[in-house]
Amino acid sequence: MAVVKAIVIIFFSPISYASWGCLSNNGKILITPHYDCFKFYYNLFILAGRDGHMLGEGQHGCSYHETEYSGLYDLYNFDGKLILGGFTDFSYDNDRKLYQFRFGGQWKTDCEDYDEYGNSIFYYSFHFEKGNSRWLILDNNLTSIVKDKQGRRKVFNEGFIGTITRKEEKGRVVNYWNMPLELFSINRPCFSHNLMICDNDNYQVAIRLEDGSISYEHNKIHVISNDLFFFMDVYEIGRGVGLSKFAINKEGELTEKIIIDPIDEGNCILTTPIEGYVFGIYEYDNNLCGVRLYDINDAEKKPLTAIESIEESKLINYISRGFLLISIDNSASGLSRMIMPQRSIFDKSFVDIISPKESELFYKPFEKKYWFTDDCHLYDNTDNEDCLDGDFGDSYDFMKDSWDAMTDGMYGDMPDGFDGDFDFLGK
Repeated sequence: MAVVKAIVIIFFSPISYASWGCLSNNGKILITPHYDCFKFYYNLFILAGRDGHMLGEGQHGCSYHETEYSGLYDLYNFDGKLILGGFTDFSYDNDRKLYQFRFGGQWKTDCEDYDEYGNSIFYYSFHFEKGNSRWLILDNNLTSIVKDKQGRRKVFNEGFIGTITRKEEKGRVVNYWNMPLELFSINRPCFSHNLMICDNDNYQVAIRLEDGSISYEHNKIHVISNDLFFFMDVYEIGRGVGLSKFAINKEGELTEKIIIDPIDEGNCILTTPIEGYVFGIYEYDNNLCGVRLYDINDAEKKPLTAIESIEESKLINYISRGFLLISIDNSASGLSRMIMPQRSIFDKSFVDIISPKESELFYKPFEKKYWFTDDCHLYDNTDNEDCLDGDFGDSYDFMKDSWDAMTDGMYGDMPDGFDGDFDFLGK
């Protein structure tokens, strides 16, 4: 018997080396003994593991997955009520009140019997094999965020156990799920504002949490606000970025409305909307770009040419310094509200239309990310980090070079004749 004092729950088993359950401190059975692993998800839930084992330390304690369990989990609250079961991983978004369950996939053991010299060894480590795994996202009422084929959000009964049955049919293995597959995200979704981004290896979609409204399929989506997002798509003529929002269509349905279309406009960079104004950058030659200003609050208004022609490297430098990050004068009206960080970079015909004001504030590089692009050397969409490639003068990274020198030999690049006895002062 083991007691967890922090939340006053007692693990018990009728006999040694058997399945375990949970008792309350007054002796009430909360969870019957069907499990061999228990984890506490903060002070919210109990994860009960079955049909598996803890992965262990691996050789020399270096498996890096010691706390992982190889089987399935069932989710309980602290009153012993089964919420949902049969999953392999779980997390809970306490801010949005969302359950996130992964079903399918399994932990695999890596084994070798002999080393490179033929000596007998016992080595093992672990990796998770994704296989056919998928993620199910439910709200606090166990209602799916993603809709089914009939356009409805499915409500799961409390205590539902998800199963995946493997059968061999006509020489191939078929997996039968007792849950509709269209409710799942192939990869783990991410959340921003009130939107959920689901994806597979080919495309992403944005889904509104409150009603399940879904966007078109795009190669990449980056959320701006509750209903506004950038997207990037690949076409036969090349890649382009656009801007969309969720809006009511003519049929009265809430769906995606494309505001700036990559096919029509050909933009490769868009700046974040400020009071409805967006700069779009398009390429029309290998080393030359143009800049247009869009008013997304007025879809019928044609964009204004802000810079007719500029070298790409020079424009990237301007973007990185914040010269396209406008501010707004609320005491003015129309385009005269715009305040530019530096008017001299724009065409005179454009400056004559907008406000003559120029901001006294100098926007430092990296101070605020305000653009979206498919060009990875300017902005890496995979990890949402700014990756600028411009001329910033003498920016040699002496600290990195010193670290590389100190750690030379520690990662497989040991010089010939060096015996590995290394210290920061050298030998």
